Amino acid sequence: MSWCGFLFAAHAASPVFESFTSGANGWQGSVTLTGGWSFDGGAAQLSFPTSSIPLPAEQGTISNTAYASSGSFTGNFTAAGIESIGFYYYAENIEPSDVVLSFGNQTARFQRNFQGIS
Repeated sequence: MSWCGFLFAAHAASPVFESFTSGANGWQGSVTLTGGWSFDGGAAQLSFPTSSIPLPAEQGTISNTAYASSGSFTGNFTAAGIESIGFYYYAENIEPSDVVLSFGNQTARFQRNFQGIS
């Protein structure tokens, strides 16, 4: 899809780094069973209760609202020349079985599953 100069400027994206130093900043976390999210200390933190029996159906999801990071994660990333996305994670006790990165809109979605993370 091509844009004229005016629309390109209005819909262009910019590189952004979210540090969570000011709380959730428009991001929201959810869990399927138990556990919870906190957005402090410069990180989005997901905690599950420890148990001797792991619950494989337990999932945590972080997603953005339209106002996340002041709307910085919106726009045409291809037109802005952005070619990569990254994130850091730290598992204090048990490695997750997988991590899924998913982004898109109403008509298209990109999803990448990172299994066997070590």
